[in-house]
Amino acid sequence: MSSPAETSTPQPTPASAHTGFDPIEFWMLHQKKIIGLAVLFIVGLIGYTIFTINENRTRAAAEAAYASANTADEFRKVAQDYSGQPAAANAQLQLAALLRKDGKLDETEWIDRKLHIAVKSVRTDGSGFEFQNIKEGLLPASTFDLPAGYQKFDMGNMMRGMGKDQ
Repeated sequence: MSSPAETSTPQPTPASAHTGFDPIEFWMLHQKKIIGLAVLFIVGLIGYTIFTINENRTRAAAEAAYASANTADEFRKVAQDYSGQPAAANAQLQLAALLRKDGKLDETEWIDRKLHIAVKSVRTDGSGFEFQNIKEGLLPASTFDLPAGYQKFDMGNMMRGMGKDQ
C-alpha cells in the first residue's frame, strides 16, 4: 500500500497577479494621457512649423527688399518694415553711409551695448573721438577728492559786487 503522500495529486501553483508588461492593459489604463500628450506634441510641432515658415518668408522678403533698395528712403523703409531681421540692420548701416556721404549726417556714434555709452563718434568734418582699452572697475574714493588749495568761488557774490562799483 502506498503512503498518503504518494497518492495525493499535485496541486497547480497559483498564477501570480503580475506576469510582466502588458501593452493592452497599459493602453487601457493610460489611453487618455497618451492621446492628450500626442495631441499636445502634434499641436506644438504644427506651431513650430508655422513659425519657421513665417520666419523664413519674412527673412526672404527682407533680403529681397534690401537687395533692391538704392536710395536713403528705400533703406529707411527696409529698416522700419523688417525690424529685427539682419537685412534691417544692414539697411540701417547703408542708410548711415549714404547720409554721411551726402553730408546729411552730422555725427555717427558707436554705442557699447554692455556699457551703454558712446565709444566712438565721427563727424562729417572729420573730428570725433574713440575710446580704446576700456576697463571696468571701481575707482578709489581719492579720485573724487578736491585738489589741494581748492577754494569755492561764488559767481553770485562777484556779480553783486560788480553792481556796487558802478
